[in-house]
Parts: sequence; C-alpha cells; structure tokens
Amino acid sequence: MGSGMSIEQKDNFIGQFKKFNSDAKQAYAVELWETGENMNMKFDDKVPNGTMPFDHEFGGMPVFQKEVQEGFDVVKVKEIVDGGTSVIKNDKYMAFMPAGFRDGPTPNKINPFREEIGNPNGDTPQKCAASLCHIVTTPIDIRKYNVITCDVDDISLLRELETIGKEACIKMLDAEDDVLGSLKWHLKQDGKIVMKDSREVNTKLVDADFIDDKTFIKLQTDGYESVRDVIIQSIHTTFHVGESASVGYIHSHTRPTCFDLTSKSNMDTMALEKGYVKETDIEDIVKFIESEEFKNEKDLLVYIKFIQDNQDEFIDLISDDAALSKMLEDLIEGDLIKDGSTNVEEIYKYLYKDHALSNMIVDMLKSTSINDLVRTDTVMMPEPEPEDDGLTRTMTPPIEDV
Repeated sequence: MGSGMSIEQKDNFIGQFKKFNSDAKQAYAVELWETGENMNMKFDDKVPNGTMPFDHEFGGMPVFQKEVQEGFDVVKVKEIVDGGTSVIKNDKYMAFMPAGFRDGPTPNKINPFREEIGNPNGDTPQKCAASLCHIVTTPIDIRKYNVITCDVDDISLLRELETIGKEACIKMLDAEDDVLGSLKWHLKQDGKIVMKDSREVNTKLVDADFIDDKTFIKLQTDGYESVRDVIIQSIHTTFHVGESASVGYIHSHTRPTCFDLTSKSNMDTMALEKGYVKETDIEDIVKFIESEEFKNEKDLLVYIKFIQDNQDEFIDLISDDAALSKMLEDLIEGDLIKDGSTNVEEIYKYLYKDHALSNMIVDMLKSTSINDLVRTDTVMMPEPEPEDDGLTRTMTPPIEDV
C-alpha cells in the first residue's frame, strides 16, 4: 500500500468495497447505471444509498445526475446570482460550495460555518461546511457511483476533479468581499440571524470555530498576502468512501485544511462511531486503486460470481470430490449439508474471504464440465437475463466514457 495510507484507511476502503458488493443485486444495478444501460439504480423495490427515494419521479437517481439537475429545480446547482453556490461550471464539471441548509436563513442556503448555527445540539455537524472555501466538484455527464466502483482507468477522472476543485477553491480565496462564500466575505460577516427554532445566532467567525486558529489569527492581524502561500499549500482533496458519501455520485471535496472547522472534527468522530471513515485523501485513493490488493479483491468478486452462475455444477463438484468436500466442511462455520442440501450460502461467506480457494474452485469447474458452464473461455462478469434479475430497466442514451 505504500507509506501514505494508514491501516485504518486501507481497512476502511476494503471493508466498504466488500460491504457494497455483498449485495449482488445492488452492485449489479449500479453497474447497469454506470454503463448507461439503466437511467436509475432501482432493484427489488430498493435504491442504493445516496439516491432519490424509490417512489420519487427521479427515484434511484443521485441529485448530481444530469437528468436530475436538468429536471428537478429544487436540487439544481445554480449560479450565485440565481440563488445558488456554483463557483465553476463548464461542459464537463461543476464546482460549488455545499448548500441546502434549511434550519435558518443562510444566504442561498449555503451550509453554515459556525456550529452554533448548524449544530447547536452536537448531533448535526454534517449540516455545516467542513472548512472555509470548501468546494464540492462533480462530473456533469460521467456516471460513477463512488470511488469503490472505480478502477485504474478512472484515476484521470479523480485527478481532474482535484484540479477543478483546487481552481475553484483558490478562486474563492482570492475573490472580493462581495462574492458569497469568499474568504474576504467570511471576514466581514458580523450580523445576527433568527433560526426556525427562534434562536438568535451571530454569523461572526471566532477563533474557537477552527480546529487550529493559527492561520485565521494571522490572516486578521497581518492580512491575506501574509498567509496566502500557507493557505494554498494546505489545500487538499478528499473523497467519501462507500457509505460515508451522502450522494451516490462521484464527487470530490477540496478545502484549505488550515481553515478546517470544528464541524469537520465532529463529522469525523460521528463517522467513526458508525463504523467508517468520513474523508480519504485522493493520494490514498489512487494508491489503493492501483494496488495489487485491490485488483485481487475485484478478481475475487468475479470468481464468486462465476461460481454462483454455475451453482448446480459447483454442488455436483462438491458431491463428487471428497477432498474438496472435506476441505469446505473443515473451513465453513456450520454444516456442509443442511436439511439434505449443500449449504452454499455458508460456503459463499467463506469464499468471500479466500481468494486462492475461490480461484481453485473456478479452475476445477472449468476443467470438469466445460460444456455445461456459463463461461468456457475466460472468467468474466456474467450478464443475467432481465426478467430474472429483479432490476427495473429503463433505456438510457449513450453517455460519455470515463
């Protein structure tokens, strides 16, 4: 993995990847959506995390999806002059400040920067921005669900999101004080707003709002140019891995970490309490996607899918091969034969943990009854028939290749 990614980050990436793919129908629904075969990600009356509710007009679609942005004005990312928080938008990408706050009258519903405003009771830090000049960047017409569904061919997309995000972040750092969300705009905030719960709160930033107030204090005492280089050097891009993402559409978070707010720390803590890591640096993401370990994890999914699609032959193989039968019986938790049938579900649970054994079984299946197998020449992801896979299919026009 290299020295950059911590054990915690690596284990989180692997864990989120496995958790997502443990629901085979969900993973397949996402795959059909990413490749453009389906307009949405509906399956078995359910939708993946981070998409619109099943019975919504745009059910199974993430809010950043092009069709939603064009057809559902409530979630559309708009220009600042039109009541939105867009910073940069071209024909490929859009970069904007996190917004959607509805507990009080923040300008253009921009997420608040003080926990006194967005997290008064300590349980809603996610309603706040993570930093001053915090930027979210997403592709406009490229469908990718999350970094856990990326591979090495998608690294250029991640890097482009990083580049656009940093450009937008610097734009807000350098902008004048009449631009909503700019650094200079933050410095002149000194008013009061009344929240929906009737609380009156002050918008003025104070030292205690920051995890580390050193740069903020120097900015106020010595001016912007005295700290600009420090601020620029602190800019980092991160991604939400798996279930830490509130939107099921690839997007990056870029921010000057020297201005990280206490809400960022509280979001991290809340995520860990729920069993996952909130933010993962792009360098760690790239290292893991390029790693042999991730390749092995993806190969393992293909092996197991192959075995599942040839399950009858697999059961026959277990019955006919005493050595394999004994091996599986010793390895799995539970009985190999349950109620007169081979306990394949328990076997699959173990195979998800054992790359070598899964590969061996694939080789055995291919060599024993080649003519009866779903795939004969190479192990590839099978394609279930539409009427059998439980998915809601809607044809989609071709989309831009990642």
